[in-house]
Amino acid sequence: MLDTIVLFRDVILGVLLGGAGCSLVGFYLSNLRMPFMGVCLSHAAMAGAVLAMVFGLPVWPAAFGLAILSAFFVGPIADRTGMDVNVSMGIIFSLMMGIAFLGIGAMKGPRSEALGLIWGSVLFVREADLLWMAGAVAVTIVFVVVCDKELRAVLFSREVAASAGIRESLVFYTLLVLSGAMITTNLETVGGLMLFSLLVNPTAAAMRLTSRYGPALATTVAIGVLSASGGLVLSYLLGAPTGASIALVSFLFFAASVAIHRLRKNM
Repeated sequence: MLDTIVLFRDVILGVLLGGAGCSLVGFYLSNLRMPFMGVCLSHAAMAGAVLAMVFGLPVWPAAFGLAILSAFFVGPIADRTGMDVNVSMGIIFSLMMGIAFLGIGAMKGPRSEALGLIWGSVLFVREADLLWMAGAVAVTIVFVVVCDKELRAVLFSREVAASAGIRESLVFYTLLVLSGAMITTNLETVGGLMLFSLLVNPTAAAMRLTSRYGPALATTVAIGVLSASGGLVLSYLLGAPTGASIALVSFLFFAASVAIHRLRKNM
């Protein structure tokens, strides 16, 4: 009985931390017009984890390292080739997908652990995972609070922020590092293919409801938490994968926000 209570406690905490953390960094990635960065980083983390399994290395450092490396390559590829940054993200994404599935194909023995990274399962969250997740959320919150003015300026325009004397590159790349950490710590619980829903849908829904920075940020995190917890409940009721259920619920929140927005316009 006690083990069951501990299990559900850990699952609930994992869902709350995952929903809050992913939606928080997703708010900034989406408003920087880089929502695809979430997909790029999640698949880079998945590729790093798969390679670690193939070569018998620690999973978390490899996943985090490849995610951060990919984030830092996006800018230089775009700058040196003259391509749009979203195109360079697509190139990195396709490379990481290829590495991940080649790694899964090269694995000997059961591939269930590697395939679990695709769909995720919060039911198998461990206390160590919760500590990493809580740490990533706490550091990100501190960064958002301390660098509030700088983040607002960068969201408005990186060029304007730089001309105003703000070290926008430091703020921008710190945000990417924190995004990579958040995505990596949620990889096993939410899944690489489903993380995008928590990174984008809560922000998209919140921006339909309010255009003010503070309320939009708070609403985004609230929707992220509700999407994650609602997905957990749905997966329990339907016996469905948790990550897929979270993606579905987050979309329903977005659909509801669109309906509310249209209703307000017609009143």
